[in-house]
Amino acid sequence: MNENAASVSDSIALAPARISIGVTGHRDSNAAFAAHLPEIEKALERIFECIDGVTAKHSDIVGTTRLHALLALGSDMIAVDHALKRGWEVTAPLPFGLDLNIAINVSTDNLAEARAVLKREQCANIEVEEKAIIIREASSRVRLFQLTEQDRHVTDLFIAKLSEPANTRAALDYNTIVAERVASAGRLMIEQSNILIAIWDGVTPGAIGGTRHTISAAVNLGTPVI
Repeated sequence: MNENAASVSDSIALAPARISIGVTGHRDSNAAFAAHLPEIEKALERIFECIDGVTAKHSDIVGTTRLHALLALGSDMIAVDHALKRGWEVTAPLPFGLDLNIAINVSTDNLAEARAVLKREQCANIEVEEKAIIIREASSRVRLFQLTEQDRHVTDLFIAKLSEPANTRAALDYNTIVAERVASAGRLMIEQSNILIAIWDGVTPGAIGGTRHTISAAVNLGTPVI
């Protein structure tokens, strides 16, 4: 190796290795999740403590731990909150652009409320408004990777579903594309994670993109699941 080649090689600083964690789990509307919230938080905290213990022993070669989560209300938000308190980096692969993602995740069946959230306007429903604030505040503290390429189409289906509650076809079209988008974001999360932590009641089948589906996808890809 000549002198110039050596100087170029020495100037390349490789990023430190890091542990990347994915998390999936029930939303706060799941009865089993709500009933066992304190135990879930304690278990999650023990796992995170174990991870910090491992990285601390190898701090000379291991960088800051990174958490991947989709920012759904429930398991995701709890994990994000604990990760940020530990000084971890958090990246959120969102199935949609941020505003659409929030409007879908506040789980309103009211068209006016959904439009308000989409436009970042004050929502008359206090519960919906509080949920939107929680997600938006969390999104401001993490790195976002927004899958926005189908947002216009998804928004049209979203509005059509809320405008015609009795239209089963509109509901089916909307639910199908939402499940596909969430599954895509989940796949990205799995591919970027060394370990997946799953908070699941063991019985809820869920839809494509849900907790059980994400667990199955991780196992099929060879990602360890806790």
